[in-house]
Amino acid sequence: MDLDTSWIDEFNKEEAEYSEFYKQKINRVRIVLFFINENNELLSSKKYNARLDKNIITKNQILNILKKNISYSNNSYTPSFILKFNIDLEPENIEEFIKYPNKFNFLTSENYMTDIHWNKTIHTLQSLNTLYILMKKRNFRNNNSTKRVYISKTARKRKTRRKQI
Repeated sequence: MDLDTSWIDEFNKEEAEYSEFYKQKINRVRIVLFFINENNELLSSKKYNARLDKNIITKNQILNILKKNISYSNNSYTPSFILKFNIDLEPENIEEFIKYPNKFNFLTSENYMTDIHWNKTIHTLQSLNTLYILMKKRNFRNNNSTKRVYISKTARKRKTRRKQI
């Protein structure tokens, strides 16, 4: 008695066509740094690719990128905002997303002092996952407003005298 397993092979062939629409772990993320001047005008941008370990970009990876880019074109910059664009759309909602893209929001604000977790993403949409870092130009102010006190010899000689009656 032989079992008919041809239907399993046929199912696997059909399923292989749709494997790109299943959620998978993210291996790489694009990081884009935007350099902004004091007038909130975009000066330039830099792009990096970062490897993820278990869908996490570590705090140390982010800090290393920030250290490398703290100075740009003889100016000093600080991170103003970090925004994570992570498309964690369910495969069932793709059609709805195409019809009503404004209904979905995949952009979240993050803190660079913590690890950033990424949700699993549909394989064909993984290249859209991006971490945006807005670097604002630092303004160095001259804070020499400390009041100085000078001590002189004449100030020490003053004494209160009593008037004698």
